[in-house]
Amino acid sequence: MIWTRERITNEALDPIVSATQGYWKEEGGREAVIEAGKARVFVSASSDLTDAYDDDVRAATERMLEVPKGVVWINIGHGTGSDVLAERIARMILSRWPGVLDRNEMPGSLAP
Repeated sequence: MIWTRERITNEALDPIVSATQGYWKEEGGREAVIEAGKARVFVSASSDLTDAYDDDVRAATERMLEVPKGVVWINIGHGTGSDVLAERIARMILSRWPGVLDRNEMPGSLAP
C-alpha cells in the first residue's frame, strides 16, 4: 500500500489506469484492474483511513512525520510478473502523489 500526503480517490487514479490500459471493476467494490501479459494487480484509493489498521496508520505517520491523508491499496495477482507490475504502478503513483510505500505489503524487489 501507499500512504499519501494528499487526499486521493479512485477518480484521481484514472489517468494511471488509462495510461496502463487498465479498467475499473464495478462488482465487489470499485477497484482498477491493470494487466500486462499474465501479470495482474488490483488498485484502489481512499482518503478514508478507517479501513486501515491503526498500527499501519501509526507506522506510516512515524515514517512521514505527519498523518497520511490517503491510501492506495495495491493487491498483487498470482500471475507471473505481477510483483514487477505492482512495483511499476507503485512508482507511477508515488511520482504523482508524495507519500511512502509500505514495503511489507509487496514482495520481491520492493523489499527493504
